[in-house]
Amino acid sequence: MADRSVRFNMTELVRAAAISQGCDISACIKVEKLPEGDYNKVSLISLHGGHQVVAKVPNKNAGLPFYTTASEVATMNFVGLSSSIRSEDRVY
Repeated sequence: MADRSVRFNMTELVRAAAISQGCDISACIKVEKLPEGDYNKVSLISLHGGHQVVAKVPNKNAGLPFYTTASEVATMNFVGLSSSIRSEDRVY
């Protein structure tokens, strides 16, 4: 079971999310665990000012990161091309 676990520093994850939005770590209001897929552990990080960041930490047993990311990008592109979702509504 230890081979399937991924250890990460949640404080550092929140700091990186805040910096990505031009905020300080103190801007973090809430971290919410979201439903997971096969490839990632997912959290929604809410910051002051209405900013939200989806943070994904790869599952070690999902496969090679290059292929899992390529699969996710292909899926997002397919949905974008096959639906009425406008490009400005997509999140990358």
